[in-house]
Amino acid sequence: MEENGDDLDETGDRYEDGDKSETGDKHDGVDELVANGKGNVQERPKSVPRGVHFSDAGSYKADARGLFKCLESELRIPMNQVNDDYCDCPDSSDEPGTSACPHARFFCTVQIPHRDVQFVYSSHVNDGICDCCDGSDEWQDKRVPSNMKLDGKTGAVFHTPCIDRCGDVMKILEDEQRIRRQGLLRQKRYLVAARNLTLFQRQKYGPAGIFYLLSQQCYEHKAHEYVYTVCPFESVRQQGTGGFGAKTMLGRHGEWTKQKSGDYVHSMRNGDATLCPDGQPRQTQLRFLCGLEDGIIDVTEASKCRYDVRFSSPAAC
Repeated sequence: MEENGDDLDETGDRYEDGDKSETGDKHDGVDELVANGKGNVQERPKSVPRGVHFSDAGSYKADARGLFKCLESELRIPMNQVNDDYCDCPDSSDEPGTSACPHARFFCTVQIPHRDVQFVYSSHVNDGICDCCDGSDEWQDKRVPSNMKLDGKTGAVFHTPCIDRCGDVMKILEDEQRIRRQGLLRQKRYLVAARNLTLFQRQKYGPAGIFYLLSQQCYEHKAHEYVYTVCPFESVRQQGTGGFGAKTMLGRHGEWTKQKSGDYVHSMRNGDATLCPDGQPRQTQLRFLCGLEDGIIDVTEASKCRYDVRFSSPAAC
């Protein structure tokens, strides 16, 4: 991130391209993307085998003898054995649309632009849970017994029958982009606050030292019977509500483990080890997300003595 923001386009976009390009590589014979009334989402043309990303379509065309060549070996099989629910290729490439091969990946028919390529591993194909926003991974419409359905406590879980939720996803992304544009307009004071930092100090506080201003105060968040005090880049503490009990250190100082526009993660280690498995000290992942105000969104204990703090700030936009 440059201090003057010259690297931003008029919408404030700073996304980096994923492994696949936005429109897909131009392999020979790839049909144009299908316009489907869902905004700018990209859809696999019907001429491409189920589960194949449209940029790989050229690799799934029969040769002159009507054979398919496995992607990572010289083995060739009849084209009608692709997606026949039997794993022939050692690299699993002949079963992109079924759960037959252990290492195959199913690329969702509809791809949301400006996001990492959406795929599920073969073990999740036709398992009764809608992973793709269009439900294309559940083409057999298998049902999960009612006593085995997931309750969604760790996130939204949709069981078959699947409905197309890509429009809802696009609406959420549009809202995120609106917040991001507004957040970018509020970043000036964060950059100004870091202007006099040394180069070393700026590296400590993220790109151009943009998170430095957050280090100048602590933030509190009440959850259940605890009060969490987060002093970014310094410490995270936990104490019973009403001042009950001693303060427990959940992590201190730490280092960046991820720096991506809209999603920055700072890992804070060396917390109190009391009652932790194998005496390992507590750790906290402090995740900065794009938002219009500075503050803690929530605090969760992902596993014993491992905490996640989600923090909203324009600095992360």
